[in-house]
Amino acid sequence: MSGKIVCIRVVFILLFGFVLLATTGYSQQVTEEQAREMLADRGISEDTLRARLVAKGYDPDNISADQLEEFQTVVIETVSEIEADMAAQSQNKTAQEENTTPPDTVPAKEEKPTDKLEAMVEDTVPLPIYGQEIFRNNSISVYQKASDLAAPESYILGTGDKIGVIGFGRSQFEQILTIDEDGFVHPGERLPKILLRGVRLGDAKELLYQRYSQSYVISRAEFQVTLNKARMMTINVFGEAMATGSFTLPGINTAFNVISAAGGPTEIGSVRRIKVIRGNQAIPLDVYEFMNDPGIAKDFFLQNNDYIHIPVAKKVVSIKGAVTRPMTYELLDEENLSQLLEFAGGAKANAYLSSVQVTRYMPDGEVITNVNLKELTESGGDYVLFNGDVVEIKTIYGGVQNTVTVEGAVRYPGEYERRKGMRVADLVRESVLRSDARLDFAYLLHYQEDGTFKYERLNLEDALSNPSSASNVELSNQDMVQVMTLKSYVEPGTFSVIGAVQQPDTFAFNPDGRLRLEDALLLAGGTLKDASDFGYLLRQNPSEPKKVEYIHLDLKAAVEDPVSKANIVIQSGDQINVFSKGGRRDEVTVSVFGAVRNPGEFAYGEGMRLADLISLAGGFKFEADNERIDIARSVFQNNDQVRVQQLTTSLARDFELYYERDSSKTLAPFDHVFVRAIPEFELQRTVRVEGAVKYPGVYTLLEDREKIYDVIERAGGLTGQAFPEGAKLFREGDGTGLVVIDLHDILRNSNIPSNITLRAGDVIEIPKSRALVTIDGNISLDDAYSTEFLKDGQSISVAYRGPKTARYYVNNFAGGVSETGTMNKLKVQYADGRVQKTGKFLLVFNKHPKVKKGAVITVGAKKVKPEREKSEKKTDWSFVLRDTLYQATAILTLLILVDQLSN
Repeated sequence: MSGKIVCIRVVFILLFGFVLLATTGYSQQVTEEQAREMLADRGISEDTLRARLVAKGYDPDNISADQLEEFQTVVIETVSEIEADMAAQSQNKTAQEENTTPPDTVPAKEEKPTDKLEAMVEDTVPLPIYGQEIFRNNSISVYQKASDLAAPESYILGTGDKIGVIGFGRSQFEQILTIDEDGFVHPGERLPKILLRGVRLGDAKELLYQRYSQSYVISRAEFQVTLNKARMMTINVFGEAMATGSFTLPGINTAFNVISAAGGPTEIGSVRRIKVIRGNQAIPLDVYEFMNDPGIAKDFFLQNNDYIHIPVAKKVVSIKGAVTRPMTYELLDEENLSQLLEFAGGAKANAYLSSVQVTRYMPDGEVITNVNLKELTESGGDYVLFNGDVVEIKTIYGGVQNTVTVEGAVRYPGEYERRKGMRVADLVRESVLRSDARLDFAYLLHYQEDGTFKYERLNLEDALSNPSSASNVELSNQDMVQVMTLKSYVEPGTFSVIGAVQQPDTFAFNPDGRLRLEDALLLAGGTLKDASDFGYLLRQNPSEPKKVEYIHLDLKAAVEDPVSKANIVIQSGDQINVFSKGGRRDEVTVSVFGAVRNPGEFAYGEGMRLADLISLAGGFKFEADNERIDIARSVFQNNDQVRVQQLTTSLARDFELYYERDSSKTLAPFDHVFVRAIPEFELQRTVRVEGAVKYPGVYTLLEDREKIYDVIERAGGLTGQAFPEGAKLFREGDGTGLVVIDLHDILRNSNIPSNITLRAGDVIEIPKSRALVTIDGNISLDDAYSTEFLKDGQSISVAYRGPKTARYYVNNFAGGVSETGTMNKLKVQYADGRVQKTGKFLLVFNKHPKVKKGAVITVGAKKVKPEREKSEKKTDWSFVLRDTLYQATAILTLLILVDQLSN
């Protein structure tokens, strides 16, 4: 009995302590006395809880291990019922005193310890000091569990840390070493105790290897040290923090993580003068240094009972205007304007540094000072700032002023520098006139102060030939010269030739009246051989664009007799259309379908016979029934309704040998010919067997319903190295793909449903025995193995250790789950292609799949949940219950083990 019921009274009290902690969002170890105190804090006596449980049929002193899961749920429900009754009694008493009707009984909503902190953060105004926001926008995580983050090499070991030591190879061992109160670990009888408190984790790895290598035969590659579980530490935060007090967190958290847990500094809290106090030592912490180099966080690992003090910010200065990051910054006493500008990311390219404005609040009022930062910087000086100063750097006003512009008929249009005394001729020469430039007039656009332009007409020819000409005007800033082009004053004209000509195109029109139809045809390369003797000319009247005239063209007469009236004069906008003879006839075809090599549609010819069409289609296929050929013919009679006539004929298979004596049926336009296949014709069907059988290769299916078992038997059965559990069947003919089979069961009983009927093209693949298990996904290989051995990415293969769960393989050979992964997303792909995922036991416990030979274990990523508004946040009791059951089960297992060892 002692092996099944162990210290249940203690388990009962500890279990309730875990329930209380789970419902308040904390996770830490609880003693029996602490659990009783937490029960008393809720106003519930242990006897009351025990009596309620007995009334429900549960004796807390006689709960067996297999009843623990059910008992945990009952404890949670009973506590909630007691609290609801207490709340109802309190409301009834108040109602009686006030002579009012008591409201419906509603269990009091339990407030999380973090609720007040969240409310404080939400109620604050926008953060005034640069650097405070990183503690409130989840930039810095808080690690609530020791397993949330792999400890870095710089982690300082302390009392309570649990270190995993594994040796594999010639010497194999696995130990969990706990650093005791004196700072030592005790490896066992073969090694003396080793002092590790205050030692960096990276140095501890080397120290342990040196000690273990003296008593074990191991190399560095065969020796692994990990921080199995970080110690819990209590850190005290006081001063200007959003939440002050003591925080109990794993030792992997640095001072920055703890400040984030406290909500960061308040609006007036410093980010530059924070101190970590350890005994008589005060360690300064500057958030700006951390933001420039996050790597310094490793220098701020904490020890138990350290204090973090956040003082009031003393020197707070704002900067705005033409800087990269205009904000409010905190400066140290020795930092001034140049350092402020550096924190703000520097001045923008368009910043006006010759007059930087500093607004300062004095006892008697507000004072503004202009600082020439450009000269100050060049001289190596600086400007002293005081708390509350506001610095503004203005932007350079306006664009480039000393420019003139030239547009139009010049080779290089655009903006040019306006020099003193520059005139129109100078600008035109620099921009280089084009050959199509009009010189008799151009325009100068004089820029006016109101942003408009005044037009002035110029004669460029006079300006270029006579510098003193009135047109050679002196230019002012932002003036513009517009040079006109000759083609701007000529209406362009075109005509086009389309249809049955060599080069149909659109051509430029010269309005001299000498272009005729023959010329237009010659410009288009002449007519094609199948061109008709006539065509049409489409002419539009420019004054009436919607009016169209069609003119019939006698092309033959225009070409043979150019002086005839047929050779008409072409006008601008004309379109000449030359028709094709072939384009004016219907395309007549016949079609063939069925058992011919190239079925399809073919052009019909006068006198075409059935033999001609079959020959054009490549001849008969092997399975063709040449004695049964159907012809569907459309019959047209005197414009009556078309009817379809069915004809049946035959054609010798070797008809091409007697083509000269062809007597096959004559075809008609649009006939459809159907060549049928011989009834029930079918070639041999084959499948392929690959892998670990005695005679692998291709096998013909002898029966219509031949199955997997039959073909494996014909292949001589499996070899001694076969791995039937990993056998696969691939069916590609109908797009099915992988078919999951269980060859091991099929060979034992051929009547099971998975012994399926095979089809042509099926491939049966039987691998050789696999003794490896592959692990990949979100795992912590870097914590388990040296990086020089991890050349294939985030995966590793290990020897099969029997039907263990996937969790066993991940934790023992892959360094456990990484920060981004979760055991809830763990899945196993077996050698036969099947996949099994992590399931649930009693809706709470994870039930991880078993591993078989050749399996691939994949650890999936956590699901990132979007943040919800505070009003929507509710306690997720399923997670609370799950965590409670996990913790209570672990304690019960430990107690059972202790009891068994003591007996």
